Amino acid sequence: NRTIVTERARDASNDVPDVINIEMFVVASKPHHHHFTETKYLIWYTCVMVNFANLRLAQLFAPKIKLVLTGLETKQDEPYAFLSRDGFLHDEETLKAFRRHAVLKRNQYGKPDIVFLLSGYDVFTILDGKPTAAGLGIAYLSGLCTDFYVGLGEDMPGLFTGAHTMTHEVAHLLGATHDGNGPDSEIPGHPSAVPCRWEVGNIMSYINKGYTHHLFSRCSLQQMRHVVSLRGRTCWAFEGKGYVVRGTYPGMVVSFQEFCMGLIDKKRNVTFADVTVNRTSCEVQCVYKQYYRGSFYSNRHYESRFQRKADALDYMPCGQHEVCIKGFCVPKPTEETTNKETTTKETTTQTTVRTMTTEPPEVTTSDDPCKCDCSSETRVTNRRSTLVWGYPPRPSQIGPQRPKK
Repeated sequence: NRTIVTERARDASNDVPDVINIEMFVVASKPHHHHFTETKYLIWYTCVMVNFANLRLAQLFAPKIKLVLTGLETKQDEPYAFLSRDGFLHDEETLKAFRRHAVLKRNQYGKPDIVFLLSGYDVFTILDGKPTAAGLGIAYLSGLCTDFYVGLGEDMPGLFTGAHTMTHEVAHLLGATHDGNGPDSEIPGHPSAVPCRWEVGNIMSYINKGYTHHLFSRCSLQQMRHVVSLRGRTCWAFEGKGYVVRGTYPGMVVSFQEFCMGLIDKKRNVTFADVTVNRTSCEVQCVYKQYYRGSFYSNRHYESRFQRKADALDYMPCGQHEVCIKGFCVPKPTEETTNKETTTKETTTQTTVRTMTTEPPEVTTSDDPCKCDCSSETRVTNRRSTLVWGYPPRPSQIGPQRPKK
């Protein structure tokens, strides 16, 4: 790993591009593959998750950094998945095996900068020697453009529950430690995150205090800027091909009823009743009805109500002509503004664009030099031979290659 970092560092120069596109290949788990009837819908879904992450990465400048989905794979066999008998995915063991898998498949995947395993399985981790389902994701710190370029995250297929986790884990790959931690000792000149307090609750913390949980701390921005700039021209190279869904975000896709029902595990005899959105915090309050019968000998039926709360997805309605964006209730942007925000105007590479619209569509092709997106189906392999909200307690450092959760 150190050798690779040194080689990249020699290739780096002062003329860092204004915009660096991070080529991201996604491997979707069987639950995602089974949920979507066709691969094109899964690609569309993944593009919307990438939009979520890019909305947060937009804080970065000098250089600007944008994720580009360059390909996706679905498989029936998952040799890297360490599953328990009850179907939970072990984070660290799976990550190690997935790294070996991704290194072997690097050329087949099109030599991406990072590879992400989108897990439809509940992820579990080991905390204080005991298994806990509090785990959500894990990735190698500063793994970008090295042999440790992989991460994984849990996501409930169709509901975008893993969008924040993916953003957090991708940031680890780009060089961001947890807020409050020291620098990565294997990266020359890596900035420390000690000055940025964990308790503030930014993206690289597990604490959620509202809008700050949608923002990177200044330390995270400095760390990602440093690692991405250090990697050099080989890592910065971009072929101008990928997939995009323009101007579409999770809250435009998921209804309140779907969102709320995704918050509860035991759905038997439970129905969605009502929902409100706090305009100050963009917190969604879901109300449910639960039906049950009286005593064994009674025919009487009873109804009770209970509530659950969670952060609104980007672009969920929060008022008349208002939507939640990164924890704030704001006037709904016009379609023109939305599309402008989600394109990469700085890119000068000629691209072949495969565009998908708000509803999962038939794929159309056009030329557009301003889009770093859509094109080659050779990057998509579909081999048919081929739910947790929140993070676990803060983990300790582990291992020489230090995967981060």
